[in-house]
Amino acid sequence: MSLREMVDRKNIYIIIIVVSTLSITYLHHWMFQEDPRRIVLNELYYIPLLLGALVFGFKGAFFTYLFVSASYLPYFFENWTTTVIGLVGRMLHPLFSVVFAFLTGFLVDPEMRYQKQSEKDKRLVERSL
Repeated sequence: MSLREMVDRKNIYIIIIVVSTLSITYLHHWMFQEDPRRIVLNELYYIPLLLGALVFGFKGAFFTYLFVSASYLPYFFENWTTTVIGLVGRMLHPLFSVVFAFLTGFLVDPEMRYQKQSEKDKRLVERSL
């Protein structure tokens, strides 16, 4: 696979992450505005988080988390509640998201390094033959 193909593939993944996050945000904030079941849409944010970590490793997980969190902020601050249960409920999603993103990125990074090293070793062996 050439460098250009790898860059094109990564750009496609970035577009998928951005479009899926914005689509979830659209559904979450505007389409199901009055539906109490829209809280389920919070969990869909884990899809771009996972994709960011799987494709780009720890850094991808971190930047995807920042983008997803920025998209989630309007929901986080709408109809603000002062009850303890309401505050805890609003804090759990960002907390679980950051734990999920960092854990996934942390687990994926060594595998990505191993694959890159294996490809490098393979190219060196091919050159020496």
